[in-house]
Amino acid sequence: MLPMRSVPSVGPWRVFALSIAAVAVLTTAWLTARAAPLDEEWPDEADRLVKRLALPRQATVAEIGAGRGELTVEMARRLGADGRLFSTEIDDARRDDIRRAVADAKLANVTVVTAGERSSNLDDGCCDAIYMREVFHHFGDRPAMTASLRQALKPGGRLAVIDYPLRNNYGGDCHCIDKAELIRIVTAAGFEVEHQQDRWAGIRYLVVFRRGPA
Repeated sequence: MLPMRSVPSVGPWRVFALSIAAVAVLTTAWLTARAAPLDEEWPDEADRLVKRLALPRQATVAEIGAGRGELTVEMARRLGADGRLFSTEIDDARRDDIRRAVADAKLANVTVVTAGERSSNLDDGCCDAIYMREVFHHFGDRPAMTASLRQALKPGGRLAVIDYPLRNNYGGDCHCIDKAELIRIVTAAGFEVEHQQDRWAGIRYLVVFRRGPA
């Protein structure tokens, strides 16, 4: 009869370390999946934004700080050939990204605009609506930029701001702005609040303003 071999024991500290490592791997994978928005999220958000802004297909709209152009493409599709979308970005590389995204989508109703630090660089009264996503908190001179956005809107035009709320115990730059502070800045520039919604997309909120006639 062959002698039985002893199975090496695994100490409790090694089991604990392996468990922590496994949890870390799973957590990283989950956070990565959460951080990378799925393609289907952009069409859904565009549908809801068009409805909230009550945009007809022939409307003229601007996106401020359009990033790589994912939402620009979806909004331009919904405006149709008779509509117009100005997609603004301050970063050269991002403007190139937007142009590629628009070309890949075969859209002819998008104009890419170089944004300024204190100005949208949009023509006065050009837009029925303006929207931005995770952008307002980046403005260095928020009153000046808000005044520029108001000037670019037609009387009664809407401004939609999607951003992150303040979060407690968040170190460094939270890339966020308190909703009450946002409302204070924008209404001081001659807007009135038309609609506000928490949990617009994840923890982001939405505030829709309307430009007054004056």
